[in-house]
Formats: sequence, C-alpha cells, structure tokens
Amino acid sequence: MLEEMTREVEWFPLPGGTTLYSAGESADGLYIVVNGGVGLYVPTPAGGARLCGTVSPGETVGEMEVLSGKPRGATAVTLRDTEVARISTSTFEKLATANSRVLRQVAQIVVERLEATQRADIKPHAAPKTFALVPASSDLESC
Repeated sequence: MLEEMTREVEWFPLPGGTTLYSAGESADGLYIVVNGGVGLYVPTPAGGARLCGTVSPGETVGEMEVLSGKPRGATAVTLRDTEVARISTSTFEKLATANSRVLRQVAQIVVERLEATQRADIKPHAAPKTFALVPASSDLESC
C-alpha cells in the first residue's frame, strides 16, 4: 500500500516567487519542501499581505487545511528555487487510515507551530545556512 501511495506523490520544481497556493483556496493536499524555501503570507486588513512564517527543507506546508477541511489561511510563495512533493488530500487520508502514526505526526507538527505562535519563549528553529566563495581558477591573486 505504501508503495502504491508513493507513486501518487507528485514531485516538482518551482522557480523563486511562484505561488504554491493562495489564501481562500480549498486544500488540494499538503506539501513537503524538499529543498529551497516557502514563505507564508496572511492577508492584511489594508489589502496587502504580511509574512507570517517560513517553511524550510524537510518541513510540511498546508497540513492544517488538509486536517481541518477549511480553505487555505495563507498564501504560500517560494522564496527561491524550490522543489516540493505534493501529497493529495485523498492520498493523505488513505495513508492516515492505514497508519494512525501518520495522522499523529502531522497533528504534532500543527500543535508545535501553534505553540510557537502562542509562547514568546519558543523560538522557531531556523535551518543553518552556509555560504562559501570558491575561486573559479587557481590563477586568481589574493587581495
């Protein structure tokens, strides 16, 4: 069964600045950020949008709406070139029915995110980022 559902997972790359989904849309599934990053923007009363969080590689996005059946509460936009894996709502429901631990793990993610927004002493974890400058050839002079 797991092998069958693995075939149903959609993997796709998105260029930076691409809208993954918009606030108010119905949930079509949840997404796993494989690499890159996603920003979550909530609508403001003035008609704009405010960044309310970021999603790093290995994290999921869109799971709250899949669990609740409610419309998307935020707009998800890729912050840079990003690869995601999409698990449709029906595939997630099959997986959760077959293995209750899946549902428990996703619920735990939702609870942790909710706790982080309610408590000032819980800081959202940021993935470490490393940048390196490497010369393209060995004949470059040092400054």
